[in-house]
Amino acid sequence: MEGQKYDNDKLPIFTVLVKQFPDAIKEVVKCSKVGHNKYPNDTDYMNFKRVDISDNPYRYLEAAQRHLFESGGELTIDIETIKYGSAIHLAQAAWNILAHLQIRLENNNL
Repeated sequence: MEGQKYDNDKLPIFTVLVKQFPDAIKEVVKCSKVGHNKYPNDTDYMNFKRVDISDNPYRYLEAAQRHLFESGGELTIDIETIKYGSAIHLAQAAWNILAHLQIRLENNNL
């Protein structure tokens, strides 16, 4: 008898994160580590959720756009964060978009 598993309608999380975008995801994780190193009080990697965005709910989108602008679409390193580790501007843009999306999803205000 063969085993069965009903997962055809489930999200292919492993496939997307690990098979489709392994290098891009690794760069975003490196960027997160750089941010973690930059802010010593960020003991749990959740500092971005504690930042008050009430004055500017688009703070992370603004940051993403700045990093896109700085990168010019190239794999350039953000020299301002180099002392905390190496972070590519495009990865920082992606991280900021993910931070914005996460906050919006958690607050149910898309």
